[in-house]
Amino acid sequence: MSGLPGRIAASTTVRLAHTVRVLHAVSGEPVEPLTARLDRPRPGWSVRTRANTVAVAVRDGAPAPSGPPVLSIAVADPVLAAALATPAMTVPLTGAELELRLAPVPMTLSVELLATEDHTATGRTMVARATSGPSPRPAVALPETVPGVYVSAPVVWTAAFRPLELLVDGASLGEITIDVTRGSPRVRLVATA
Repeated sequence: MSGLPGRIAASTTVRLAHTVRVLHAVSGEPVEPLTARLDRPRPGWSVRTRANTVAVAVRDGAPAPSGPPVLSIAVADPVLAAALATPAMTVPLTGAELELRLAPVPMTLSVELLATEDHTATGRTMVARATSGPSPRPAVALPETVPGVYVSAPVVWTAAFRPLELLVDGASLGEITIDVTRGSPRVRLVATA
């Protein structure tokens, strides 16, 4: 017999009840770090976060909820949170495995266009065109705002724009992939034509 005389060892079983994964709606990449908590504390229930996943565990014998428990999740990185339309949300735990896809906020794309390494290219017409999606491909105009700098209106850059093709005066300057997780992207390019 192990343990101290007169004491009974007890065991508790905890089971994984719910898993919530959080992804970026455009890139499909994990959104992390996260904070999470149950809206109402429940005896025998626990919440853990790791990277982009929230795990909710329940101890055997814990009182059963009268309805689906609700989990509050927030993006803990303030820079990433500012780039998302919904950086904090409540999620009814209606299934064992859930996936949330968070959409970005509308962002501008700024392109500084150079004719050579140290001279701006002014008076051009610039368009960012999607490389996938319906035909004709969606396109966003980037009018010149100051000499050599072309800026789009705020747009939700969807997956069709990953990567996107930059057209200058109708000719392709090439494809670029922009980071929609860190605010309005800025690009500096040298015109080849």
